[in-house]
Amino acid sequence: MVNDTIVAVRGYAGGNPKVYENATSGDVTTVNLGVTPRYFSRETNRFEDGNTIWYTVRARGTLGRNIQTSVTTGTPLLVRGRLDMREWTGKDGSTMRGLTLFADAVGVELTTGRASFVKVRPDPSAETNGGAAGTVSSADTAAGESTPGDSRWLTEESDSSEASGDPLGPAGIGVPPPAMSPDAMSPDAMSADEALRSDPSGGAW
Repeated sequence: MVNDTIVAVRGYAGGNPKVYENATSGDVTTVNLGVTPRYFSRETNRFEDGNTIWYTVRARGTLGRNIQTSVTTGTPLLVRGRLDMREWTGKDGSTMRGLTLFADAVGVELTTGRASFVKVRPDPSAETNGGAAGTVSSADTAAGESTPGDSRWLTEESDSSEASGDPLGPAGIGVPPPAMSPDAMSPDAMSADEALRSDPSGGAW
């Protein structure tokens, strides 16, 4: 049995996806995922926000390319993948740590909105030319579907993020907190920008 930690995480995209090109192992798509737990406070007699935990979601191939054209800041996501704690040296020489999810499945969470789906067929040229994730059939286009490069998940914000139990709704996405100590979980600490520059292959990935 492989000693990997496989988890499913529900949260909101803290920014638009980023793409890191790597001629050796293939391009890597990353997006920050914020998860804010809710708890009931007996002192205030109401539900309150806990501390936001930030993950760097990493994906390759078709999944990565579809993330690029489907996810924007504030998109509610369900992500399944292998959890890992990564460590690298920051610009100031300090040790930085961050939680990384090597995703094998990513979906839009539909509690607070709706999404439209465009099925794409694998495009062999995309692997070598870095093009779109696939092509849409003429029948799909005639039916009103857009091309993969133009398609976006259509979401509608709920009147209240608290009603859905998700405190970190699209309206709550702001400037990510700055990187802190080795135990910090901010997007800057775990965005893997510096880590990818020093190790573009992403370690085992």
